[in-house]
Amino acid sequence: ELVSIPFKLSSSNVFKHIFEVPNGNVSWNGVSSPSMNVFWGVGASNSNGRGVFYRNGFQGIAALDDSPATAVHAFDASRAVAAISPEGGNAMIATTSNGGMNWNKQNVGAIADFINDIRFFDDQNGLFLADPKNKTWRVGRTTNAGADWSSITNLPKPLNEEASIVEASCRFDDNVWFGTNQGRVIYTTDRGSSWQSST
Repeated sequence: ELVSIPFKLSSSNVFKHIFEVPNGNVSWNGVSSPSMNVFWGVGASNSNGRGVFYRNGFQGIAALDDSPATAVHAFDASRAVAAISPEGGNAMIATTSNGGMNWNKQNVGAIADFINDIRFFDDQNGLFLADPKNKTWRVGRTTNAGADWSSITNLPKPLNEEASIVEASCRFDDNVWFGTNQGRVIYTTDRGSSWQSST
């Protein structure tokens, strides 16, 4: 038998508006806020599909690439790492160290076609989480703040038609979890050295 007891919890929490992101006819895919006063967002223009980014204090919404930007991890107001996922594959990672004025892009298509999220453990070590390619989950690892990436392929085998979801991940300490369209959670407890799945 189920017993239901209604109760009300009082709270002194206050929510206030911090940032105003311009509309700009953009589908936003990823956001990152490393501190109270720094906000980055990436997405795709609804008019032409090109990748765009926004950082508060920058010159508004700006172009990033001809292909959609799907994820971003910001370290601060100057440094960020973004994922670019072209429709036909051959994903790219873009890094900036000057607040988005310039981006260095590298093709990581040998590792992944479509990147769903980027998670860093510290200023140097991080992962990007991507959809399966050739029936193997694709995860990239960096140990130098996104300058270089290596492939991790020891994840559980993907189910038929399984894919991960843009920005459906989280990180805490050395743990990373990401969700899939088949209701599974794929996770690591050791910064990507080993992986398990849960339903």
